[in-house]
Amino acid sequence: MSTRCNLEFLTEKSRKVLYRHHDGYPSCTGVSLYESLGKTVKATTSALFEQRYEKASYESEAKSVYEVTDSIHGDIDYLYRVDFACGLEITVESRKLVETENGFAEVWTIVFKGNKKEFRDFLNKDIEKTNQYLVSRGYDQQELIA
Repeated sequence: MSTRCNLEFLTEKSRKVLYRHHDGYPSCTGVSLYESLGKTVKATTSALFEQRYEKASYESEAKSVYEVTDSIHGDIDYLYRVDFACGLEITVESRKLVETENGFAEVWTIVFKGNKKEFRDFLNKDIEKTNQYLVSRGYDQQELIA
């Protein structure tokens, strides 16, 4: 099953939303976002649009990892919000389903809120946690962000 996410970029005058269908967790999308962060929304999204999935044998060209959308999708697991109007404040929210008396309910939790340096530290902690899982399964570890 895919880990879907949205990336929302805010300025004082505009809002741009991107969607990613696979690998939406912080150790993948978060790192991708961190490495692409520029001084403007345009610079950041341009860098993100350069990223491509590996081309499948049946495709004529590799698909873009990110696509523009007009709203937050209803089936995402993570929401990354970058507020350029607040001096590059980054927020990451995670969605969990919890059992209630009436079935299940969505609960959104802010798992990170801070600046770019603090975002790097948050991502490195997530990468360390992911690496424990990878090593236990015999896979190569992911490098930390310098």
